[in-house]
Amino acid sequence: MLTRKREEVAGEVEGLQKKTRVDQELTNDHHAMTGRAPEIDEDLHSRQLAVYGRETMKRLFGSNILVSGLNGLGAEISKNLVLAGVKSVSLHDDSNVDLWDLSSNFFLSEKDVGQNRAQACVQKLQELNNAVIISTITGDLTKEQLSNFQVVVFTDISLEKALEFDTYCHNHQPPIAFIKSEVRGLFGSVFCDFGPEFTVLDVDGEEPHTGIVASISNDNPAFVSCVDDERLEFQDGDLVVFSEVHGMTELNDGKTRKIKSARPYSFTLEEDTASYGTYIRGGIITQVKPSKVLKFKPLNEAIKEPGEFLLSDFSKLDRSQLLHLAFQALDKFRSDLKRFPIAGSTDDVQRLIDFAVSINETLGDRKLEELDKKLLHHFASGSRAVLNPMAAMFGGVVGQEVVKACSGKFHPLYQFFYFDSVESLPVEPLEAGELKPENSRYDAQISVFGSKLQNKLEQAKIFMVGSGALGCEFLKNLALMGISCSQNGKLTVTDDDVIEKSNLSRQFLFRDWNIGQPKSTVAATAAMAINPNLHVEALQNRASPETENVFNDAFWENLDTVVNALDNVTARMYIDSRCVYFQKPLLESGTLGAKCNTQMVIPHLTENYGASRDPPEKQAPMCTVHSFPHNIDHCLTWARSEFEGLLEKTPTEVNAFLLNPSGYATAARTAGDALARDQLGRVIECLDREKCETFQDCITWARLKFEDYFYNRVKQLTFTFPEDATTSSGAPFWSAPKRFPRPLEFSTSDPSQLNFVLAASILRAETFGISIPDWVKNPTKVAEAVDNVIVPDFQPKQGVKIVTDEKATSLSSASVDDAAVIEELIAKLEAISKTLPPGFNMKPIQFEKDDDTNYHMDVIAGFANMRARNYSIPEVDKLKAKFIAGRIIPAIATSTAMATGLVCLELYKVLAGGHKVEDYRNTFANLAIPLFSMAEPVPPKTIKHQDMAWTVWDRWTITGNITLRELLDWLKEKGLNAYSISCGTSLLYNSMFPRHKERLDKKVVDVAKVVAKAEVPSYRRHLDVVVACEDDDDNDVDVPLVSIYFSPKDLSFVVTSSSTTTLDRKKKKEEARAHHPLVFFSVLVSARFGHCASHDEEGRALLRYRESEGHESTGSFSNWGRGKVIGRVLNFATPRKLLQARELGSSGSSNDEHSNPSTPTHKSHLLPNWAVYTIPIAGALCIALVAAAAIYLLFFSRQDKDNYTVMPWATGLSGQLSKAFVTGVPSLGRTQLEAACEGFINVVGTSPDCTMYKGTLSSGVEIAVLSTSVTSGQEWPDWSEEQFKSKILELSRVNHKNLVNLLGYCACDEPFTRMMVLEYAPCGSLFEHLHIREAEHLDWPTRLRIIMGVAYCLEHMTSQLDPPVTPRALSSSSIFLTEDYAAKIADIEFWKDGDKQDAAASSGEIRTRDQESIVYKFGILLLEVISGRRPFSEDDGLLVLWASSYLDGKRPLGGMADPTLARSSSAAPEDDVAALCDVVRLCIRPETGESAVGMGEVARLVRGVAALSPEQATPRANPLWWAELEIASSETA
Repeated sequence: MLTRKREEVAGEVEGLQKKTRVDQELTNDHHAMTGRAPEIDEDLHSRQLAVYGRETMKRLFGSNILVSGLNGLGAEISKNLVLAGVKSVSLHDDSNVDLWDLSSNFFLSEKDVGQNRAQACVQKLQELNNAVIISTITGDLTKEQLSNFQVVVFTDISLEKALEFDTYCHNHQPPIAFIKSEVRGLFGSVFCDFGPEFTVLDVDGEEPHTGIVASISNDNPAFVSCVDDERLEFQDGDLVVFSEVHGMTELNDGKTRKIKSARPYSFTLEEDTASYGTYIRGGIITQVKPSKVLKFKPLNEAIKEPGEFLLSDFSKLDRSQLLHLAFQALDKFRSDLKRFPIAGSTDDVQRLIDFAVSINETLGDRKLEELDKKLLHHFASGSRAVLNPMAAMFGGVVGQEVVKACSGKFHPLYQFFYFDSVESLPVEPLEAGELKPENSRYDAQISVFGSKLQNKLEQAKIFMVGSGALGCEFLKNLALMGISCSQNGKLTVTDDDVIEKSNLSRQFLFRDWNIGQPKSTVAATAAMAINPNLHVEALQNRASPETENVFNDAFWENLDTVVNALDNVTARMYIDSRCVYFQKPLLESGTLGAKCNTQMVIPHLTENYGASRDPPEKQAPMCTVHSFPHNIDHCLTWARSEFEGLLEKTPTEVNAFLLNPSGYATAARTAGDALARDQLGRVIECLDREKCETFQDCITWARLKFEDYFYNRVKQLTFTFPEDATTSSGAPFWSAPKRFPRPLEFSTSDPSQLNFVLAASILRAETFGISIPDWVKNPTKVAEAVDNVIVPDFQPKQGVKIVTDEKATSLSSASVDDAAVIEELIAKLEAISKTLPPGFNMKPIQFEKDDDTNYHMDVIAGFANMRARNYSIPEVDKLKAKFIAGRIIPAIATSTAMATGLVCLELYKVLAGGHKVEDYRNTFANLAIPLFSMAEPVPPKTIKHQDMAWTVWDRWTITGNITLRELLDWLKEKGLNAYSISCGTSLLYNSMFPRHKERLDKKVVDVAKVVAKAEVPSYRRHLDVVVACEDDDDNDVDVPLVSIYFSPKDLSFVVTSSSTTTLDRKKKKEEARAHHPLVFFSVLVSARFGHCASHDEEGRALLRYRESEGHESTGSFSNWGRGKVIGRVLNFATPRKLLQARELGSSGSSNDEHSNPSTPTHKSHLLPNWAVYTIPIAGALCIALVAAAAIYLLFFSRQDKDNYTVMPWATGLSGQLSKAFVTGVPSLGRTQLEAACEGFINVVGTSPDCTMYKGTLSSGVEIAVLSTSVTSGQEWPDWSEEQFKSKILELSRVNHKNLVNLLGYCACDEPFTRMMVLEYAPCGSLFEHLHIREAEHLDWPTRLRIIMGVAYCLEHMTSQLDPPVTPRALSSSSIFLTEDYAAKIADIEFWKDGDKQDAAASSGEIRTRDQESIVYKFGILLLEVISGRRPFSEDDGLLVLWASSYLDGKRPLGGMADPTLARSSSAAPEDDVAALCDVVRLCIRPETGESAVGMGEVARLVRGVAALSPEQATPRANPLWWAELEIASSETA
């Protein structure tokens, strides 16, 4: 708690202000004398530079600004401009401070009352940025004085004076940008006039779009297609330039060319290329962003003919015109009566309405038919007040317009913008007496909201998480609003971060002398200086499950509201889960450059923050980053990876070995893989061949690294793949997007190369604790030292393997003798360690981007630029490298101020209470365009059962120390049959497990004590359990969390807080509402394609496995009911798979022998037991694995914003704005599909039977079109037609959200066409996310949700449909993930060999066999999800064999869980693994004498673990769909 006296705090702040006063005066004098702005301080302005760039910042540094009117709005504008770093800000005000100013101007205090407002602000404003010259003007302002400024801003000026000043500015040469803005209560306005012709240099601030050429036709117009790497963002009419085109070199002339017919991967060029050279390869297309000239009307014209208003809320389409009239009426009122209307005065309100009516009568055709007198009443009554949230919001808007006027960066506001937030008023009408001033600093706020709400604000108990950029703005706003400013109120703010220099350009409560101090403490102290009555407690705790002893139940239950000021999704999700659990309002916001958004999370009224999830960030394939980069991002990603490997990870490994040599060796032996082998090699290399003892050794190391990275490796790469190399299909290997590299010759005369070697040497010396000699400051001596290094000649090696597979997960190649190599390396490492001096250790270097003196960015930028030079990629400066490699989030003060102002307008509603959901607003804004989009929050999904209804916000409570049976009975009374009960991560009860029935008569608290093995903290008085239930019709019902409250004597133990479970459970809730179309597709790998592609590999893999195992039985099947299991497996195998099994067998067996499951004794002498078991499994699993490469390539696509605005055909499907699946499959014309697929040239996959095309509708929706390779009806037999129609009908019947959807089909005879149109999948397969390192890691809750979705879909297909539909393939390669990681099963295989017996496979016997097969395959899939291992690998063989020792109880089940889960702090709970392994056993080996388990039972068992309803397992969408729709609409317009 900040317990110091308020006077002490104020005195300390004043003392700190005096500290730099002399420096400020000297700096200002220097600037004035030289007439030059200071150089850009990149450490200070790095986040702002990421938004504006150097040129814009230089223009800002040369701009002089006038701000007239230092009310709250003027103070906010000035603050934002000073933080931005303009050259000078002149403050004009001829008024004195009064108490009303203290509601909105945070520079002022009670002691400033009676002083000139401008002079009272100047000192505190100067503290924000010493480099800005700040002056004051206190007398009358003349128009001639305006000529000293580039931009003038007026916040409190009469219309008459504004017309005079604007006319002068408009006609001045050069024109002076004029901005007039007002905040009147809950209403605000902005007018901009930047002169007769204003040039916008950069309309939106986005990077120019680029593309990589794949082909260019010799035609008129020329057709240009691009590689299928990323969607093109070009639009018709865009200007582009070409470079690096080989063959058609005429296009490399640097001229701009206009494109048309822009498609996602192609366009036409308005140019005749018939006579040009023939395109060979290569080519980069870069968008040229032209400037735009705007012609502003002066105020005297614009006020009469305002044109289109910039809208913010589409529920108020006519509001702007009324407010345009209202502000004129207010000016007339003030002009005539020399004052503002008195709050609550009906006479004054009527006078203003009369003025409005009078002005309206003069408008002619623009006359409003009806005036909203209630709105005018609110406008008039609160017009004197400048409210802080409104000032903050408009301060952000106007501050950004000033930046635009100074720099030409971003599109200006053109020309009027009006905004109101009347919804923030209390629901109950206010009496005039409530609005009377009380001679307090809150009088302005009281005049709008009344004294009752003011009292509520002062007594509020608020928890604010974060005190960075958003947090500083919030603290300032809350202090000015009087939040938590009584003894009964309390504001708790927590942040575990400390202040850095880069914070100071936005986080204005901090000063340079605060660097290194805790953010929360400094910010709270500064906020108390703004309002000494603020009752604030500052903490340095991270709000997380680990600090629930600090932020305990009592803390949360005592809160009124939570305000998030965070910068990461994980923390937001956690706070959201706590707010849902304790039913507390959450006010959420965020910024990204000039963009910002706000989201209101109100208990029982809106959905929660966790109801949606953003898509994962795009990541380049590993082989692209390491060997085939084609843009600077790839180079920088590689550079940072190498930096961390050389300077952090390897030294860390060295220290780990030196700390515990025996333990390190044991761990390496246990891992026993290529990664462990390679890591040992790097440690040995670091301590032996590359060990440094002098700085010259470090120079040698750096110079040789340069040679290795940029010469030797490139020479080896081009030796392995020469420039004329071709692929197996005959295509050029070095075709786009690959760029052929050239080795880099080192030269000490190249400063960039020399600087790289020097920086790397210095950091290498740091890791070894070697001092840096003074001569490194002398470039000549450095060059001499580098020249002394002996560099051996490079000789290329034969047989070097270079990874080219985009789905490869490691650069390390496995070896059969890894274990032996590891033993040798361990012995060598132990020998080396004996030569090291006592106490030797290394100093790992952690990357720090914000210190330009530490050489970190010098090394990374050098790494990246040398590599870029190898591949002829444009290089970047160190600042741009810092943005990319340091993953710096662009940030500016203006968008932050706007976001917090909008949130605080919502805070009025929350604390007042009684507001409906339609009163709240979520907002997305982009100040660059500018765009403002506000909409009502989405209500939470309601679940209904009998006469009950509940949402994610509800929690059922039971009082008493009840038993499990009593809990089941309590639920039964509600018509609910509970089949699973869990607590935290532990399963307390499941009806399918007989041993759990023994627990029924035990107290829930006692069962949890035994099962959970943890204790309930002293601050908790209840136990939370998650219950899975069905109704009497066996339909799943998603019930709320159940809390069982005990008396203290019952709490003899403590269980770990279940908040994490609550988070996982709550974050998976979704609102089934209209959202963006989530566009996915799956690749059709036909039975024939799968067999042909995988047969050889499958055979070799099994033969290798057989050779390594011999002919002995594994012995791990002793308890598996071997004969029955083998029989079932063989029943599932297709004839072709059995044929392969026969080919692999040691004797010629008949088909009958393999197809008869009742004669297992025959199998024993045909093949060894393991082989009999593995062959049919391999037939089902290895096919999918071999096809994974094709699937990965086909699915490696991207989503585009245009997807959000379309309605594909007239089928009732409009993405997720309507529903998530097609309810009726349309027959489509070939011409439609031909146009969508660009003439069927965009092939993304082929097989002997089919071709897959990627298509894009004119509206932007991506589709996958699957076409048979048959081109003649004569080659298409009747049985094929039957199968095609059957598959269309089959998919149209499934109708499940966890299945890839069929959008339509095409059946034409001329030309012969049979096609299926499918959803296109941009996010990849489950296989990728489980087994490819570069893919997004799946935590345990996500895996549970995926497997739950698969189970529900299979249950629906096999158990709920009549007749059932059985997927022909089920593996991790046929399951695809939506943006929020929900599962989508791909089942679109429809052609097989022309065997009528196969085509007629509809008998009950075969149907039963198919369903049992699916259950078995699901069990294998479940094993894959649990273990993270592939179904088959050369190292471990078949997954089911590897897992047998765990499933048989010979090894602990915990060892089977994917180790990457534990490394990512998402370990799989042992109870979950045990329960799911029970499910695996049922799926792959049912008990003898029992019928095979069905998917319905399997789904129930899985739900008992996952505790997820069908709705929670289906895809959900983005809560800001309305904002993105608005963006798309705006861009289209």
